[in-house]
Amino acid sequence: MMNKEDVLINIVSELRNQKDDTAIEKIATNMENNYKIPKGLTYSFTSRDLDRNFFDTTDLRLITLYIMEAFKVLGREEMLEGYVPKGEQQEAKQYDFLAYNKAEEITLPYEFTPTLPVNDVYSTKMSVKELGAFMNSGIINYNFDIQREAKLEIRTDEIIKTPNINERNVREMVNHLLNDSLKESTIYLNAAPTTSSVGDELIYDNSTYTLIVTEGTRIDVLDGFHRLLSVQRALRENPMIDFEFNVVFSNFTTSEAIKWQAQHSKATAWSKNRISEMQLENRASKVVKAIKNSDYEFNYLIYTGSRLKNDKSLITFNNLTNIIEEMYTLNSRKEEVILAEQLSKILSRVNELKQYSNTLKSQYYVYAFIKLFKEKYNNDVDDYLHLLDKLEEYLKNNDFNFTLKNTKEKLVKEETYSKVLELCKQI
Repeated sequence: MMNKEDVLINIVSELRNQKDDTAIEKIATNMENNYKIPKGLTYSFTSRDLDRNFFDTTDLRLITLYIMEAFKVLGREEMLEGYVPKGEQQEAKQYDFLAYNKAEEITLPYEFTPTLPVNDVYSTKMSVKELGAFMNSGIINYNFDIQREAKLEIRTDEIIKTPNINERNVREMVNHLLNDSLKESTIYLNAAPTTSSVGDELIYDNSTYTLIVTEGTRIDVLDGFHRLLSVQRALRENPMIDFEFNVVFSNFTTSEAIKWQAQHSKATAWSKNRISEMQLENRASKVVKAIKNSDYEFNYLIYTGSRLKNDKSLITFNNLTNIIEEMYTLNSRKEEVILAEQLSKILSRVNELKQYSNTLKSQYYVYAFIKLFKEKYNNDVDDYLHLLDKLEEYLKNNDFNFTLKNTKEKLVKEETYSKVLELCKQI
């Protein structure tokens, strides 16, 4: 009796030489309907090289099911028993693809061998299937503090933060994975400190070149989120994809991870605002970061992106950073924290003023109100908040035209400050 490998090779050769793909499509449909096997997986039998690697990585029961359905579609069902005995047919029918794959979900601890230490990180490799299992198991996490800018979606007064995904890039990567045309690629993952339930998140054994990710560890994506999404989607179409990524594991704190991102941002298309947000060596950026973390509303009031996209935002991260840099000399972490507390109160109040005027729109009015706070009120926040209370009361009952005539930055700053001084004279 011919072995199943030879049978499959002969069948696939015949299917490839047919005038159209009708039979191939029929087999894929039957496999999906009868055994819940994804069509992409079935199609891969006729699109991949049926080499040693294919047979080593493909379950024999799956091959048997394919042969059975192919014989039926080709009108040779009466010949099937001569190639696949009934007992083997029955065994193959017990194959539960979904349960089989579910059993392969990842749990921690997990070992990677071989792994090489490189400075403060560890370099290893992971297959597409392995990465997909990590993603599906919920071990890999998108950390908004250290990843690219988020997209803010406003739903029924609730602000939802979602990753900013370039769908075109994801689709291109999926196609590369499915067509076996992806070149070497590196994914950077970070084992978040203090998340392990047993102590260290990463344990390395020099004698066996083994890296252990310990139980409870949360793994954040430093770089490669789009590639991981592509892996997930490609696997849905063909769970047998054969590709390995270079994977680098780190164990950075959030601050260290952000610094790492800033250093690597020059190589990718990051927005200038996000780079500013990540450069924590910059004290002004630290202040803005602290403001953003102080209250949920600042997730949308201080926009991380190139320009404001809706009226709910007050100012961009980059512009606010520049304003603080221009007006303040900060020499210690204590000064950063105090200023962040003061400005968070002021910005909330300025945003409330905005609700009472259709013309109070320019980001540079934030500049004007901060300048007034510093120059006329000597950073006395209680006194200044009292002033803002009075301004709010005035705007509730009176119109004031905040419309600007100038467009050049220097002139706009002067004009907004002049307007704010004029408003103060009204109370």
